[in-house]
Amino acid sequence: MERHNDKGTIEDLCRKIYTYNIMLNKMIAVQKGANTVGATLVNISKEDLHKSIEYITGRSNSSKAGKDCEANITELLLFEGFDSQKLDVFLETYNLTGIQPVVYKAVLTPINVKWTPAYLYEHIKNEAAIGL
Repeated sequence: MERHNDKGTIEDLCRKIYTYNIMLNKMIAVQKGANTVGATLVNISKEDLHKSIEYITGRSNSSKAGKDCEANITELLLFEGFDSQKLDVFLETYNLTGIQPVVYKAVLTPINVKWTPAYLYEHIKNEAAIGL
């Protein structure tokens, strides 16, 4: 059962897409997908690249991360509060725009919340390189 308030469902208020360095044409597609699933966009600043995702998402007062690195991030999307159905709807909406996809994206997990965006990016990049 979905709980409602005057701004949509409570679940919608918790659904966020964190973005870093997304080019304008891709950002338009991201915004369209976000609107379709009721998600809020949150920009990750360059100053936050080496702070914990836990801190960036408001789960901790400490910006110290469990894992960090010096990766040069090209682009990154991080989905918070998405179930598989909502993620599929977002991706389908994005793909229908015909705009090239954002290559590096992840769903927030209990593991990666302890990492920095830079480390998460490097982890995704390494997984892609070995075909996971």
